[in-house]
Amino acid sequence: MFYERLLRAIGIRVLALYGAMSQDRRTSTFFQFVEATSGILLATNVASRGLDFPAVHWIVQFDPPLDPKEYIHRVGRTARAGLKGEALTFLDPSETSYLDVLRDCELELKQVEIEDVDFDGLQKKIEDMVNGNHELNREACEGVNAFVKGYNSRANTVFNNHGVNRNQAAKSFGLATFPSYRGSMTDREGDDPFSSGRNFDRNRGNFRNGFDRHEGNGGFRREGWGRGGGRGGRGRDRQF
Repeated sequence: MFYERLLRAIGIRVLALYGAMSQDRRTSTFFQFVEATSGILLATNVASRGLDFPAVHWIVQFDPPLDPKEYIHRVGRTARAGLKGEALTFLDPSETSYLDVLRDCELELKQVEIEDVDFDGLQKKIEDMVNGNHELNREACEGVNAFVKGYNSRANTVFNNHGVNRNQAAKSFGLATFPSYRGSMTDREGDDPFSSGRNFDRNRGNFRNGFDRHEGNGGFRREGWGRGGGRGGRGRDRQF
């Protein structure tokens, strides 16, 4: 998993659950997270059902699910049993039709501006790290190819847009441009035919808006990025 390796490379300790893992490794990772007093877990849909994660403080979603019921299930992993929790979802301006889907489920989110972040400096550091590490670069190329394929297969259905801007998506994986084929560091594609779709240009600051759950049954604090609610329970501070 690219982001697991990337975050560890820059000194952020994380755990991860995803489909390519063996069952033994998944089980071990699950118990490491459950038993930790604090930590971050990166997870794909492999963790969507059948796993109980108590006392989760934050839910951060970078890729909203097709089914709004799945969205509710995800954010419902925090603020359980009377505890406080917070949920944040990243949406590009081309994806705001997803908010209408959530409103139909009587969920209201408020927009949050992410401030005090050196996006240019952060982007350069990530690109330098990916370009300087062959294995990380290979995983970035494979990861962005898989992401673009998956996103474009549901873009019109979920977000009512024309697909992802591939070169900008590549930047979120630390690549200068979209690779022409999986695993390539040198051969690149040119202009992106999906220029009107989701734009991930963090370098230009176009991907800075998040949406925090605003109202509903579940005890979410109505606050923005990184401001923290009560930890509750046994003093755990865990992000899923």
